Amino acid sequence: MKNFRIVMLTAQFMPEANGGAEQQCFKLSQQLQQYGCSITILTSRINKKVPAYEEMEGIKVIRLLSYGPPQLLSFKYLHASFIWFNKCVRWLKQHKNEYDLIHMHQAKFNAFTGLYACKLLRKRSIVKIGNSGYGFDLLTLKRKAFIGKMLHRYVVQHIDIAIAISRDIQQELLAEKIPAHKIIFLPNGVEVKITQLFSPAGKMQYRKQLNLPLERKIFLFAGRLEKQKDILGLIDSFAGNNPIENNYFLLLLGDGEMRKEVEKRINEKGLNEVISLKGYQKNVWPFLLAADFFVLSTKAEGLSNALLEAMSVGLIPISNEVSGSKDLITPGTNGFLAQVGSNESMRQAIKSAGNLTPQLVECYRINAFNTIREQYEMGFITKKYLELYNQMLTA
Repeated sequence: MKNFRIVMLTAQFMPEANGGAEQQCFKLSQQLQQYGCSITILTSRINKKVPAYEEMEGIKVIRLLSYGPPQLLSFKYLHASFIWFNKCVRWLKQHKNEYDLIHMHQAKFNAFTGLYACKLLRKRSIVKIGNSGYGFDLLTLKRKAFIGKMLHRYVVQHIDIAIAISRDIQQELLAEKIPAHKIIFLPNGVEVKITQLFSPAGKMQYRKQLNLPLERKIFLFAGRLEKQKDILGLIDSFAGNNPIENNYFLLLLGDGEMRKEVEKRINEKGLNEVISLKGYQKNVWPFLLAADFFVLSTKAEGLSNALLEAMSVGLIPISNEVSGSKDLITPGTNGFLAQVGSNESMRQAIKSAGNLTPQLVECYRINAFNTIREQYEMGFITKKYLELYNQMLTA
C-alpha cells in the first residue's frame, strides 16, 4: 500500500471553527500521517491575523483569505463564497502534481468547489457527509438561495465516493439517487485513551479534583448550548425525576446562544443544587472520568463526537434516537434511547439508567466501552480509509 498524498478540503477550520467536522478532519489527518501519508488541509480564513500557512503537529494547513464564511452562500456573504472558490481552484491547479485525491469534509459549498476542481484536474474525490435529518448536508446545500439547487445537482452527479457516517445518512444518500456502489458506510472514529475502565475509587479522585458531589449519580452533557441540542427539554426531563430525592446530579459543559435561557430555567426549577453549568471546557477528559452517564438530547445529529468520547471511557449513554446514536446504542445492552422531542421519553430513559443495579451498571459500562474499542477506534477507522484510498487510486 503506497503512501498517499491527500488534500483535506473543509470550508472552515481551527481556530475560526472547531466543531465536530473540523475535529474529525484533524484527527483523521494525524492518524493518516502516522501511516506515512502526506496530508494538506485546505480551508478558509476570515480574519487576516489568522496564519495563511501553519503546520499543526506536522499537518500542513493552508488558509485562503475569503473575507467571510464561504459556506453560508447568503446574499451578504456571496462574495466570500466566490472569492474562496476561485482561490481554491487556483491553488489546487497550481499544486495538482502534489496530491492524489481530494477528501471533502461535509457536502456543502466546499464539496461543490472540490468536485469542480476534481473534474477539471481529473482527480478522484471523497465527500464525507456530516449531518442527517433536517441538517442533512445535501438538503442544506439545496436550500441555499440563488444557486443552491444547481450546486446540489452538481454535487450529486459528480461524487466519486460518498462517506456515510451513520446508517440514516446512508439511506438519505440513496434517496438522493446516488448509486449504492458509490456510498460507503464509515463512521467517525475516536481515540481510545484507556485500556481498561476506571475503578469507582479512580472516579472519586476526579470528583474530588473537580469539586463534584462524591455520592450522587452524575449525568453529563457536553456540547453547544443551542436550540438544536434541546437543553431546556433535558432540564425539564431531569427535573421530572425528583433529582434531589433520587441523588441525581446533572453536569452541563458548554456555552452558546442559549446560556441565559438555560440559567433561567435552572433557577425557575429550583435546581441549582443538582444542576451545574460549567461553561466551555477545553479539556473535558476529567469530567468524563468523573461521571456515570452521558446524555445527548439533540434533535438532529450526524454522529456525535461527544458521544463517542463518552462511551470510550465507559460512560453509559442516554440519547435521543437520532442518526449515529441508533448505530452506537443497543437498548438493554449498552445504553438507552429516547424519542426525539419527547421530554417524557427522555425522563423515562434517565430514570431507567438511574435505577440500574451496580451489577448492571458495570455490564453496561463494559459493553459501551467495547462497542467503541471494537468498531469505532480511530486506528481501525483510519485503516478503512487507507483501504479505500488504495482501492480508488490503484484501480
